[in-house]
Amino acid sequence: MEFRLNFKLGLVAVIVLAVFVTLYCAFDELIASSSLIHLADKYIYKRKEYIPVSFDEQIELGFNSDNFNITNNLNDTRQGLNELELREINNLMNTNKISFDQARLKRLERTLNQNNIDESGLPRDPKFVQFK
Repeated sequence: MEFRLNFKLGLVAVIVLAVFVTLYCAFDELIASSSLIHLADKYIYKRKEYIPVSFDEQIELGFNSDNFNITNNLNDTRQGLNELELREINNLMNTNKISFDQARLKRLERTLNQNNIDESGLPRDPKFVQFK
């Protein structure tokens, strides 16, 4: 009787552990692909890849283009681009296989949408009045 009870408890513990590991992995992937990535980075611990802080390192990793040229900042002593935004752009580049400029555009469109602003830059607020 005691052996059966211990066996059942052990089996239940293994199943519960397997469910938690599966949920953790699924949640981690969901956060990485969602638009809430900036909130997740602020409030939820998750594995973080290294994002370089100097302009030199950021250029080497492809965070530079003809439209967004930071080569003039090479000898600048200031810290590089915002790490949180770069992490989101890097995630977009890797998951969607798009260029740096396309990822920046996607991030900007998402930010405008989250702030209830349309493509032309005008608010979507029904109370908004525009004088011409």
